[in-house]
Amino acid sequence: MRNRNFSLNIRINEKERDRLDKILHRCNLSKSAYIRMVINGYFPKESPPIAYHETIKELNCIGNNLNQIAKVANTTGIIDKNYYMEQSTKLEAEILKINKAVVIPERIDMLWLQRKSGA
Repeated sequence: MRNRNFSLNIRINEKERDRLDKILHRCNLSKSAYIRMVINGYFPKESPPIAYHETIKELNCIGNNLNQIAKVANTTGIIDKNYYMEQSTKLEAEILKINKAVVIPERIDMLWLQRKSGA
């Protein structure tokens, strides 16, 4: 059974349609997905460039290397564990910052919507 039982039909002019199409293309979303995100209080971000994905892949490789270093350090005791953990935490934080800045939709202030709709 479908979760979404209601259909939405809106009228927009050509200029608005062109603008919406450009936004959808940049965000790589369907009209339905875009509208659902906005209704739920999120502002979709543009799809990141290919360089972003390559950078994230490289950062993940660095993280994997840190994990391998940690395994060796745990068995041999050659590395400063505190220093390793500090660096590992920094790496994870940077990856999260990049994802937040580029991919994760932002929560928009719903107060302006409530005021306009009278809710």
